[in-house]
Amino acid sequence: MKTIRRGVFETNSSSEHSATVGEEIYALPKAQYDQFKAGKAFFDTTLEKTVSVKRVVSEFKEDKRYTEFVTRNQCRVINTDTFLKIASEIYYWSTDYILKKLKKGKITQYHVDKDLIDLVHKFLREKSYCLYEGFYRSHEGNDDCTYIEKEVKVSRHTTIVAFGHAWANGEE
Repeated sequence: MKTIRRGVFETNSSSEHSATVGEEIYALPKAQYDQFKAGKAFFDTTLEKTVSVKRVVSEFKEDKRYTEFVTRNQCRVINTDTFLKIASEIYYWSTDYILKKLKKGKITQYHVDKDLIDLVHKFLREKSYCLYEGFYRSHEGNDDCTYIEKEVKVSRHTTIVAFGHAWANGEE
């Protein structure tokens, strides 16, 4: 047995059998985790911390590509609700479906089109920001993957939540 990748235990006891157990586990103070789970904060998977929705939207509005989009389309600046609606839908649907759904909900006054949806998607991916549902569903459909969420009291006044994905993959 030897460690080949960080957070991964691998064994290859014979040339015919091997097993891999991997983890993608993070920990946050309970209050921050509750904000993330409630959709009031994004989780930055690179820096392993939460970022308020207000801060993420502010960063997006300052992004050069977005300011060019607003100028080019002569449209109003996106509001927080519209940004969150687009961000939450990205994990599940195609750009065309998101656009139809937003138009049906009468969210068109901000010139929501495929380009804006793609801008939001690229921005979130580049910044490694995700909403709770997107994080949770990132391994959906993988039968070998389990979502973990465990509260741990580390002191009298401090509780943290360990959360993430763990998977096992045996091969023959």
